[in-house]
Amino acid sequence: MISKFERGLQRQLQPRVLVDHSFGVLTNHVQLSEDTADDNPKRRKGGSDLFQTSGFAVEKDGDLTVKDDDGERGIKCNTQKDKSGVRLNAISAGVLAFIKPCNIILGLHELYLAESKSQVYGHLHSLLSRSEMGKTEYIIYDDACHLRKFARNPARADATETTRRLANMEMLVDRMHMRGHVDPWCKKHCGTWRFEDLDLVNTEVCEQVFSWLSRFNRMTKHMNQHRFMFFLLYISHLHNVREELKLSSAGLLVI
Repeated sequence: MISKFERGLQRQLQPRVLVDHSFGVLTNHVQLSEDTADDNPKRRKGGSDLFQTSGFAVEKDGDLTVKDDDGERGIKCNTQKDKSGVRLNAISAGVLAFIKPCNIILGLHELYLAESKSQVYGHLHSLLSRSEMGKTEYIIYDDACHLRKFARNPARADATETTRRLANMEMLVDRMHMRGHVDPWCKKHCGTWRFEDLDLVNTEVCEQVFSWLSRFNRMTKHMNQHRFMFFLLYISHLHNVREELKLSSAGLLVI
């Protein structure tokens, strides 16, 4: 994470601009205050706070709405992992994994508080910005209906070359989790059944890899953040080496 924090010019009756640049998101906090000499926002008098952002991963209006015969409405699938009522984790919400159907782990990223759409989208944006990911056509995710709407919101869809690509990619729900998606819009647009070339694809590969990773739960509980991520990345590398040997011996490894 790249973090940058700086404060803009200070003048009487002029706003202070607090700029925070982290996780691919540029956030501007514009604070208006008569007491410009005081650096503590809690002690400012007569001021007001305005919020403005140009970050593509920040949630915006329209992220979760769809249009159908009933008009504009919210998605009815009860599959959000960052909604109100979800338990927030003070230390870590686990890891987010990107995995190929052939069992190769592409990336592991620690999640904070909850598995929010903004974090998933931000890490996905970083992954798909890599040149070797240029041929990727589908994203299979257990909450693809919400992520699909998040990616296609015009407020962020044209921000970068990769956001434009994400806005046009097919984001689909894996077969195991599809039974929990009840919204008619989701069933129509987010099922793998729409594409014949996915008929033989193992859409549950993430669940299978996490079943293997869960063996290390007790071993990692005492670890600090850096040791935890180092350990996960190391065993993921060993996992990839083993899977590549299997694919190579079967003549299926493509370099």
